[in-house]
Amino acid sequence: MALFDILKYVRDKILIQILIAIIFCIFSYPHISDNTISHFYSISLFLRAILAFVLPFLIISAISTAFARIPKGGFGFAIFVLCAICISNFLNMMISYGFGSMIMSGNATKIDIAHNVVRKIEPSFLFSFPQFELFGLMFDMNPSIISNGLALVVGLVTGISCSLFQLKKIESVANKMNKIMMFFMSKIFVRFLPLFIAGFLLKLFAEGELFSLIKSQLFNSISMIGLLIAYLGVWFLVASWFNFTRLKEIFKNIAPAMLTAFSTMSSAAALPLSLEAAEKNTKDKVLANSIIPISMNLHMLGDTICIPIMALIIISGFGAHTPTFFEFATFGLFFVLNKFAGAGIPGGTIMVSLPILQKTLGFTPEMIGLITAIYIVFDPVATTGNVTANGLFVIFIQKILKFFKKDKNDTKTQEMNDEEIPT
Repeated sequence: MALFDILKYVRDKILIQILIAIIFCIFSYPHISDNTISHFYSISLFLRAILAFVLPFLIISAISTAFARIPKGGFGFAIFVLCAICISNFLNMMISYGFGSMIMSGNATKIDIAHNVVRKIEPSFLFSFPQFELFGLMFDMNPSIISNGLALVVGLVTGISCSLFQLKKIESVANKMNKIMMFFMSKIFVRFLPLFIAGFLLKLFAEGELFSLIKSQLFNSISMIGLLIAYLGVWFLVASWFNFTRLKEIFKNIAPAMLTAFSTMSSAAALPLSLEAAEKNTKDKVLANSIIPISMNLHMLGDTICIPIMALIIISGFGAHTPTFFEFATFGLFFVLNKFAGAGIPGGTIMVSLPILQKTLGFTPEMIGLITAIYIVFDPVATTGNVTANGLFVIFIQKILKFFKKDKNDTKTQEMNDEEIPT
């Protein structure tokens, strides 16, 4: 019975499954034949092809559904909140890029994996979707019928149109598509994540210098966590306006949500506690209920701090081209917009970001497999950062709204006083 309980627990904990897969790869790769590793690698490439095909439909349905749910009367407020989230995510990414570039240059040990190959592993087979003709036009489904960039535009236009013009039928189709995509990602694809990661890791371990990469980049990985903690510390100070009694109160209210996020790797699991903390910290239940559900899957401080540094670590380790500020800003812009299509599952953020990493930063399949594995291992830390920042974000929104309300009232009072001045 105890063994059955352990197996059931492992079945329900994707992080444990992935850690088991990583440990398996570390200890088994010297004893596995190249042919077997090629099969594992081919399966990983096959799963990546399926993910690339599905992602545009997930992006369209998720973004259109999110924007369609914005009530017409509250559209201005919702757009304000969404813009604030996007600006925060983008700034966080660029700060992380600056910090990451600094520590990488200060700790410039580079292991060019591509040129230190011990065993060359090639895929045993390559999967490709069929082409088809419709109305005289040829459609290539590799990797998908439409690009992720076009999917973003289509989702935004559809969602905003549904909200403004009450296009119920289109909204219903988008909702059904979103449910199908979310079911596929959260119930089906997530089960294959350990296998998806294992194929890439076995190839990297077999080919050479991955252990040297991990050893050489240990300081940078620790620095990434240090940056996240320090950055959240600044947010706490600003939210409390440098009042340490107020800071202690805010932290005490948010702490239960932080612990839940760390143990479950899920912002959704921490949502009830996040709502309770936001209500206590703002004394405004309506505002808390308006902001927290929106920011839960969109405002990702932990992800936007950790992913840039992970990307730079891997780029350095593979001896690839280090992105310029403009190149990384392009990646950051697409990443921020793509957050509207977050799958809400362990590793969901990195999975919807893989095509962007490939297109804007030149990630290879091996680099994609590696960053997926690293991200999921650090997911508890990143999710804790996300939930903590969202509890502080609602305080910042309240301060901004109060500022504009005060400014508006002051202007109105001044106008009334001017009217009372006799001419």
